[in-house]
Amino acid sequence: MPSSNTLEFLLFSGEYNAVLERTAASQALSEMPAMVGALALSGRLDEAESAFARLTGTSGVDPEFLAQARFFVVAGLCHAGRIPRALRVAQETLPQVRGGDSRRRFWACQGFALIRYFQGRFHLARRFARRALNAAIECAFPYARFLALDLCAHISVQTGEVFAGLRLMEQAQALADALGYQANAATLRVMRTVYELRFLVRPVDEAIQRATQTLDSEGVSYFGRRNGLIELANMQTLRGHFAAAQETLESARRIALPGNDRRGKTRWALAMALYAALVQGEGAEHLEVARASGSEELMLQAELAFVEAVFFPELARAHSEEIAKLAVRTGIQRARVAATFATQAPIANTLGVEDGLSRALLQCHERSEPARRVQSIVETGLLGLLPWALGRAPSQRIVVTASSVLSETSRGITLAELPSRPSLRVLFALREGYQSRERLLESIWGITRFVPQRHVPVLHTAVSRLRVALGDGEWVLTLDDGYSLASDVEVLDLGGLHVPGAPATSPPPPPSDAERVLEYLRNNSNSSSSDVATALSISASAALRLLRRLTEEGEVTRQGGGRSTRYSLAPPKEAS
Repeated sequence: MPSSNTLEFLLFSGEYNAVLERTAASQALSEMPAMVGALALSGRLDEAESAFARLTGTSGVDPEFLAQARFFVVAGLCHAGRIPRALRVAQETLPQVRGGDSRRRFWACQGFALIRYFQGRFHLARRFARRALNAAIECAFPYARFLALDLCAHISVQTGEVFAGLRLMEQAQALADALGYQANAATLRVMRTVYELRFLVRPVDEAIQRATQTLDSEGVSYFGRRNGLIELANMQTLRGHFAAAQETLESARRIALPGNDRRGKTRWALAMALYAALVQGEGAEHLEVARASGSEELMLQAELAFVEAVFFPELARAHSEEIAKLAVRTGIQRARVAATFATQAPIANTLGVEDGLSRALLQCHERSEPARRVQSIVETGLLGLLPWALGRAPSQRIVVTASSVLSETSRGITLAELPSRPSLRVLFALREGYQSRERLLESIWGITRFVPQRHVPVLHTAVSRLRVALGDGEWVLTLDDGYSLASDVEVLDLGGLHVPGAPATSPPPPPSDAERVLEYLRNNSNSSSSDVATALSISASAALRLLRRLTEEGEVTRQGGGRSTRYSLAPPKEAS
């Protein structure tokens, strides 16, 4: 193993900036392979190719150094989506795939494995990756073994063997830690977290939290941060955290779009298409951008097919035959899922699908009733799928199920337990338009003689509980003598809870005298006992007794003394 102070060690450990600092003013040929690798793997491809051209044009270069530098250029080109160029660079190493020095055979096989992986031709990628692993073991080259294990892990994950792939990634990470390659170990931790997020290995909220913490940590590589932010934005969109997704997409845009990073551009456009579909009811233009930039790579085509088939079914029908062929050609699990949606093929047993997001989408898709589809997304926590599950365009919407209420806006979708039955009756009444207080009390509680001091507190409580259940936003508007929903709010009752006609409950008991005092002081602070007695039509002594008791209980505060005594509601108690 190289010394921890050598350029080779810094390169193998992923310390690309340190390599570039050491080689910035150097023209030594011995340092060129490390510099080429650091430039290529940090996304500076034009510089990497220029340095590699100088290396190949110089006589007397160690063939193993040249093979190593060539591999890193191929790797950088693959990560940027420039696959045809990567293939041309790798062609000269084809004879080394079949024999010769085992280290050079490793670099050649690993390069072709990467190219086939990014092309989406996974059966070939797996074959080359296994050859690379054998060569690494043969020449006792630990860094090479780490790279081959890592690639085998990615291949397994993409083809649907998610858990086996994650275990291989753990082995590669353990090897990187043992070799002292801390930056590479950190990159693998990021990729494992990204895959756990993308394939919903963990509950969605836990996956989002872990990914956010990992991406905020130091040592995250350029490609790792780009991939991580795009996957995080996707999952925030699917979770219904639309405002957070928009911020993450903007952060990803600054990484993915500059320069010649074709993969970054394609995957960012797909993330934008998903966001636009679920938040705005559009997004086809983003699909076309992704289709143009990802046309040369089967893996990107598979990702496009997945988003298109699930969320843009009308567009996918025009490409259903191509999507079905893509699934067979690549073996990518999400391409197979896309083919199921695009061709409307019968859904096989979804329990064997290790990709948690695909499994959730398939299970929801096979349920025809909107109520069952919505219940499915509630169970998985993917609330952002609400308009998709309903088969409706995004909207300002309140959806009531048998056990919960979902509130949808362009900033996000929230879930809450059902409020009280009277609160639901208020919601269903307001669905019909503006309702006066008298009308609400009559239709919900059967109260025909409206006494404001007695009955307004009851209605106020029901409306307050409804607002809590609906979450942030101006859902229920208070008018001079009644209530209404905000304009353009759609209310859906999927739980069959609205039963028109008779009152939902028996008329409530009138509020107690103490409750009436508190309600009066809520709107009339700094009142005397005689003010309270007059307003509530009770004796002065009864009012004074009530006020003293409420003061002792901490519900009311008292200021002044004698005839100047005044009473007000006590401020809310702070939570301990």
